[in-house]
Amino acid sequence: MSEAKFKQNVQNSFARTKSDMYNLYEHIQFLYREIEELKFRNDMMAQKLSILRDSVSIEKKVPYTERKDIFVSSRSSSKVHKESCAFAKNIKAVNKIRFESESEALQKGYKKCACLST
Repeated sequence: MSEAKFKQNVQNSFARTKSDMYNLYEHIQFLYREIEELKFRNDMMAQKLSILRDSVSIEKKVPYTERKDIFVSSRSSSKVHKESCAFAKNIKAVNKIRFESESEALQKGYKKCACLST
């Protein structure tokens, strides 16, 4: 290979490298702009989420030990059940009668389901 050809190859190589570096620089600048845009969007979404959290009331979860049993019966039945009883779950909402306590249901003439015996 002649010296002139070698110089030409080196110059072409450097020109391509310079072009590649310029393209990489442009791409990096584009990515920086994208990052800034995403940061801005993230901040906006965080503000909206904060506003939504403030406007929504969140119920306090009551530990299981503090939960009060609810007792139910059907309008067409004479038995009272815990709301968690399999029979109680089959009662349609329109036919369901709720009681605050087991004694309230018993005073109204309802009989205990087997779920209340345990």
